Amino acid sequence: MATLNEKATAVMDLSRVRRLHWPIVGNVVWLVLMAVVYVDLVRLSYHGDAYIYWQSGRLGYPAVPVAGFVYPPPALLAFWPVQFLPYEVFYAGWLLLLMGVMRWLIGPWLMLAFIGTQIVGGPHLLGWRALASGNVSLLVGAGIAYGMTHPSGWMVPALTKVTSAVGLGWFVVRGEWKPLARSLGLIGAACLASFVVAPWLWPEWFHVIRMNLDTPASGSAFSVTAVPFLVRLPVALLIVGLAAWRSAAWALPIAGLYALGWIGETTLLVGLGTVRLLRRR
Repeated sequence: MATLNEKATAVMDLSRVRRLHWPIVGNVVWLVLMAVVYVDLVRLSYHGDAYIYWQSGRLGYPAVPVAGFVYPPPALLAFWPVQFLPYEVFYAGWLLLLMGVMRWLIGPWLMLAFIGTQIVGGPHLLGWRALASGNVSLLVGAGIAYGMTHPSGWMVPALTKVTSAVGLGWFVVRGEWKPLARSLGLIGAACLASFVVAPWLWPEWFHVIRMNLDTPASGSAFSVTAVPFLVRLPVALLIVGLAAWRSAAWALPIAGLYALGWIGETTLLVGLGTVRLLRRR
């Protein structure tokens, strides 16, 4: 006959099994669904923003507006090595990275629900297209959320979709100068390193920015807002100020999204940083 201690030990062992096995099962299902999505995309020969990133190391900055790679030189140099990989290999790794980041942002079960609805609903669903494009928006949202506790997180928004780093104003309003200095120091170091390695890239990038200012993306591509950037930017700064005043860090990804030069279906994924910050709170 089992003693009370033996029964208690058996219950504890059963609870450990449950804690260990369910995350493993969830991860296996998530990886299988990710593989289904990837195979479907490759079968369709889908070329989105990820294809532009893959070509950036070979093609550099575009000669015409609203086309090609438009992020600062540190990002261009970071993507430079991937040109030596077959696109299908790069896209598989990139998609896996993005889906892992999305899982970190929204949690494993919401991630499974998201992938399941996309597979059932097909490629016409907004979330599926946004993820499949491979745009860095997910990384931007994650960088903002991560940057609230780790200064290195702000390097992602600041060195890709530059104006999405408007949330750094949080530290200014709250007088938190040490994390602000660390974040700006890391961003500045990356910019300086890129200038030392390839100084000609900076004039080329400024030229691309001028071209895109003369020919806004909303004039030739899908946009979810018709509000001009120069109107949205002060509103985004106001959101950051109010968020800092009310200690509402969850609003910073929303401010970063609204501060983008162009807001389309892929950039909406920046807002998932809010989900992460609310989950952490």
